[in-house]
Amino acid sequence: MITFARQRFARAAGGALCPSSALLSGTFGPVRDISARGHPRVFVT
Repeated sequence: MITFARQRFARAAGGALCPSSALLSGTFGPVRDISARGHPRVFVT
C-alpha cells in the first residue's frame, strides 16, 4: 500500500474560484508491477 496524509499542495494555474492551496490524503494499493509476468506486488524499503 502507498499511503500519504495531509500533504500540502499549491495551485500552479487556474481560476480565482480554485483554492490556492489545500491538503491531500490518499491510499493506493496493493501496488503491482504490471510489466512483469504474474503482476507481482511491489515492495519498497
